[in-house]
Amino acid sequence: MRIALMIAAAGVMATGTVAAQGPASNRNIESKLERTETGFYTIRVLNHSSQNIIVTSVRLTNCENVRGACAVHRKKVKVFAGSGAMVHRVMPRQEDRGYTFRYTYTWEPEQEAGPSAEDVERDATALTVDSLVIEPAGLEIAVGETLTLGQVVGLRAWNSAGQPLRELYFRTTLLLGGEYLRLEGGKVTGLAPGTAALSIGVSTVRGPKEPSERATARLLVIVKP
Repeated sequence: MRIALMIAAAGVMATGTVAAQGPASNRNIESKLERTETGFYTIRVLNHSSQNIIVTSVRLTNCENVRGACAVHRKKVKVFAGSGAMVHRVMPRQEDRGYTFRYTYTWEPEQEAGPSAEDVERDATALTVDSLVIEPAGLEIAVGETLTLGQVVGLRAWNSAGQPLRELYFRTTLLLGGEYLRLEGGKVTGLAPGTAALSIGVSTVRGPKEPSERATARLLVIVKP
């Protein structure tokens, strides 16, 4: 599970290029639906930031008459800074009928340089997680549905110098809502309608040591019928 952000959006594609607006964040990355001449839909991601990003997955939900799996589709689509790219195409199973769906997607900034060997030699805390962001802070799942957290949730971690940290090890704990949600390894399964909470901690070192408070974030999970 690596850097990623999940958001949902819908609309009409207006332009293929956008103005760059600083580092990539959930404020300057958006998506649009574009209807083709043949009546199909394409999902496009617009990158208003000054960083290149990689779209890592598209998740389809609430599908009616949609061709293919209504599930998580793994991706590796590069969207250049100040531009847009088509990341998924949605078509009807039966073309003479209407079709509906909802979607979310995940993305990550293109690889940035993390701490070097020289950084670690100068400062032993260069590989210590000082700040952590989880995106999104909330997740919806249906009863009976199973999701791999690494496909729909992303974490971003930095050291005290502001350098992004790689090769992270994760520890996920179910804090509450065990009657609504089951956690097995990196997967969650909806059991009954209700609300659950997960604690997700990260470390750059494999082992039983508990992540620090700065290296831990909470994820709210709403289980729907």
